[in-house]
Amino acid sequence: MKFIVVLFISVLFTIFIGTLAKNLSKSNNNSLISPLVADTINNTGKQSLLGTQVFVNNYFNYKIKHPSDVNIKNMTNGDVSLQKDKSINISITQQTLAGNNTINTEIEKNIDQKKNRLKDQFNLINNISPIAIDSSTAQTYTSEEKGVIYTYYYVPQNNNKYLIISNSSPNNGSRDYLISEEIIYSLDLLP
Repeated sequence: MKFIVVLFISVLFTIFIGTLAKNLSKSNNNSLISPLVADTINNTGKQSLLGTQVFVNNYFNYKIKHPSDVNIKNMTNGDVSLQKDKSINISITQQTLAGNNTINTEIEKNIDQKKNRLKDQFNLINNISPIAIDSSTAQTYTSEEKGVIYTYYYVPQNNNKYLIISNSSPNNGSRDYLISEEIIYSLDLLP
């Protein structure tokens, strides 16, 4: 009889510990990156151009919509690239503002470094200008670097951090270029 009671208590204890561990792992938001499936119907009730997936990056605290045929590569440091053949090429990284610098100061510093490093293989196409991404005022500029056109988006976050989104998708008027822009503008910063 004593053996059955001890066995019963041991089984209950094992179930309790297993359930507790499972619930703790579900509530852990420190996972690097986790793709989620989302609805394809937008707020207007119309089919979204983007398709069916939402990508959540808990490491850099954002989510972004993308078509299911876009490949996502996760780096261990939290950086992400979204690619589809050679028609969509987006990368997202996070930086921290140095000292009392502003995002504009960081952009100007990056442009100067590229000018010095690439010399005549760097051409600033569009100057720094403000744009709205999510509920933030981001900054953008476009440059040609070694024959490739890049559009950069600098999106401010909390704690002096900011996202840098680089889009080198070919702007040939294709549907994929429009989708790359829609992917970027679907960015939603998480609290």
